[in-house]
Amino acid sequence: MNDRSPPLDDATMKFGLLMESAQVHQRLAESHLERLRAHTQDLDGVVRDEIRRTLIEELQMLTTESRRATQALQRIGRGAAARGVLWSIVMAILCTGIPIAIMRWVSPSGPGLLRGSRLLSPWMGRLFWDGRKAVRQFLSRPL
Repeated sequence: MNDRSPPLDDATMKFGLLMESAQVHQRLAESHLERLRAHTQDLDGVVRDEIRRTLIEELQMLTTESRRATQALQRIGRGAAARGVLWSIVMAILCTGIPIAIMRWVSPSGPGLLRGSRLLSPWMGRLFWDGRKAVRQFLSRPL
């Protein structure tokens, strides 16, 4: 000790040791906090990687399900188109078959009777001639 410094009493000595101990604990806490930050950063990277992996898996499953749904809808569309064509054919057959059946039922010899009838021939010729005349008049009319 130095001649100029006053002698240290017990309380001062205890206070100095307490301060020294607090500084050691503070440095120890700081080193622990630094290690905790490093672990937190490592954990952050691990969590991000896990989130990416999970997201990729979920998106792949979503893509697969979307493809399946698209294929199912395309099959349904093809079936609907086939049913539409079939329905159109059936309706065309019915719309032509029913009048033909009624005409055969009403007229015993069928449509040949109307075509070969001498009673209707002059009238049909007259209608044809009047139709041609009306078309000519319509076309020769000024615009």
